[in-house]
Amino acid sequence: MRISVFAVLVASGSASLPAQATSPSAIARAYFDAIVIQNWNAAATLLRTDDVERIRRDAIASFRPRESRTFTADDFLRHDSAMPRAVAQYQADQANKRVKELPDLGGLQFAFADVKDTAQLAALSAVEVGARWIEARDLRYQMRRMLASSPECPREMYSAAAASMVPRFEVLGEVVRTDTAWVLYRNVEQTADIPAQYIPPPSLKLLFRDPSGWRIAPRDELGGFTAVGLTFSSVRCEARTPRD
Repeated sequence: MRISVFAVLVASGSASLPAQATSPSAIARAYFDAIVIQNWNAAATLLRTDDVERIRRDAIASFRPRESRTFTADDFLRHDSAMPRAVAQYQADQANKRVKELPDLGGLQFAFADVKDTAQLAALSAVEVGARWIEARDLRYQMRRMLASSPECPREMYSAAAASMVPRFEVLGEVVRTDTAWVLYRNVEQTADIPAQYIPPPSLKLLFRDPSGWRIAPRDELGGFTAVGLTFSSVRCEARTPRD
């Protein structure tokens, strides 16, 4: 019902609009085309700068370096006073080592592609911030990171996986209300092998018009102007043993 209501709005709302040099749908198509060929900077130029800067500020505040607690021998001795101090120190050293080796699941590189710390994020231009933000949400980037964390996986596995993850976007329509527009679209690639009755409804891109024209509001698909909130998976490859 929601889709049909939107379709009616598209038919009745946009037909009477005056012609524009660049429509919201055209901006959305250009944005999607840039993503398909992984031209992240070109896609980022179509984002609304104020929102990109808000995302940057929120991320710097969220990911500001914090002091991590270091384990000591006394921590283990408090739980087992009979433990020799040398053993307790060994336990503390091992615990500290494991903490350092933990995957940085909350790291900036999951919200902004290949951004390692807040200092780097602060130094980027607004277009670069937007580009890293867009790329981090692309399945090809996520697969590359997962395979990079799994050295046992053959490198050609990434090429094969990435080739199957190239998105294909279809713009279905638009609704314009003064300086705000909603563009209805679907990622066709994500629904190619799904039975029709299980295909999720189309998604929306929100655009605002400013003196430079229509610009896309950078939002995660399921929420607001967030820098994080992504879903992660893992990849593991088993080493093959030569056959006799």
